[in-house]
Amino acid sequence: MELMRTLPYDSIGISAICSKAGLSRKTFSRYFSSKDDVVVSQLGADTTERVGLLLPVATWADIDHSSEILLESVYSRIYEHRDYYCEICRHFGSFWLAEQLFVLAARLGDAPYKDDVIPADELDFAISIFNGVNAIALKWWFDEGLKTPPKKLAQLIVKWGYAGLQENAPQA
Repeated sequence: MELMRTLPYDSIGISAICSKAGLSRKTFSRYFSSKDDVVVSQLGADTTERVGLLLPVATWADIDHSSEILLESVYSRIYEHRDYYCEICRHFGSFWLAEQLFVLAARLGDAPYKDDVIPADELDFAISIFNGVNAIALKWWFDEGLKTPPKKLAQLIVKWGYAGLQENAPQA
């Protein structure tokens, strides 16, 4: 992120990343196969890792509110680093970024849905739909220039993308 404040993505080499991070090339290679892997890792830290930390406190009692909190947390982090992510979108395209988010979210597996009453034979579909809604929303957000504030984006996703979740929530 720091290097991209002054250099375009194509101008940044692995040596520069290693130097900035205080790593040897060998240590870098242990964790990443390319600088693209670093981008995906940062996206994971800003999105799915945050979700993983917040999931234990999310409740079905107020799924709309819990979903908004989770999404706002993720989108606030991306918004905070919007110059970095806008440069990534310029380089790879917003669809690439959305695809990466979809792949990263899928790594959470069924953990976000463990307390749901989703039938086992429909779980993969539900995971794909929820992750897809977020990926598409992220693509739209970047395409519109991140004009919508993170909180409003989270509200829109819950309102239009997760309609009907309450119907499937366990009843008290």
